[in-house]
Amino acid sequence: MNKEKIFFFEKKAKGSILAFSLIILSMMLVIATSFSITTIIDKKSASGTEFSVQSLQTADSGVQTVLKTLNTGSHRDVDSISSVFTDCPTAGNSITSVSGDNGPVDSNYKVTFFKDDGITQLYCSDKIGEIGVVKVLGTYKNTVRSVSIATSNCPPTIKDADGNSYNTIKIGEQCWMAKNLRVKTTGNSEGNRFGALYDWADIFFVPNPIPGVFSSDARRYCPIGWHISSQADWATLYQSLGMSPVEASKSGWHGTNQGTQLSSRDGFDAFQSTASPTYVYFWTDHISFDGGWKAGYVELQQANPKIFDGSGDISSKYSVRCVQN
Repeated sequence: MNKEKIFFFEKKAKGSILAFSLIILSMMLVIATSFSITTIIDKKSASGTEFSVQSLQTADSGVQTVLKTLNTGSHRDVDSISSVFTDCPTAGNSITSVSGDNGPVDSNYKVTFFKDDGITQLYCSDKIGEIGVVKVLGTYKNTVRSVSIATSNCPPTIKDADGNSYNTIKIGEQCWMAKNLRVKTTGNSEGNRFGALYDWADIFFVPNPIPGVFSSDARRYCPIGWHISSQADWATLYQSLGMSPVEASKSGWHGTNQGTQLSSRDGFDAFQSTASPTYVYFWTDHISFDGGWKAGYVELQQANPKIFDGSGDISSKYSVRCVQN
């Protein structure tokens, strides 16, 4: 082999080694860069997860604060949202509240109220009793998460505007007071452990500045989110206890053993909550005029397994049960 060929071979060999070395070096750089990118992505992912969890906890904290205010405050269904949540501007439709000492730095939540459909947004000037869904946006370091909850869940206990506590009971899809209403009004008889006795006008009528003009509101004295049980509410209750829809719509004595079921049902306390051991009357929202004003009531008797739906003089003193909206 001549010198020229040897020199060419050596150059080619050196060139191949150099190219191979460059390839190996490039591959190492790619691998190193990949590890670096992976590490950065993992770190970002970890931070994102942490922020997400914290923002979700912030939103949940907001929900619990709102529910506690709604369930324990001494306010009425007809009060405006802004009168209960004072940081809710009367011209706006949401409230914004920054977390206090219990929340981390850089976190806050925003509360928005909706009707039962979860779509119709409420204004701060709307009534507390219209709230059906609470939506809270929790923010932590620019990461936002939301929590929505229906206020129609059946809580174990509730309080009225006077601070009286009541256990509740869920029958079918309804949530009822387990005891009779005890809140004081201007005309009810003295309340006691059995509950108060009200005349219909006192518990339902709303004063009107126009003489001779009256309106009724079944939410005036019940806790927020509750109302005095209507004929329709009782009919729904009857059906939950096995009465047919047709039978449930009748007046007089009707049904089969639904009266007995309510009398003996643990938690409803139909007779245990009244001074009389043999019968009890509950007002409903129905009112009519037949030679005088008469209002609807429901009667239960220990000796009769059925239920009586009738109407009586509005000046009579009967018990009241509230049911959740």
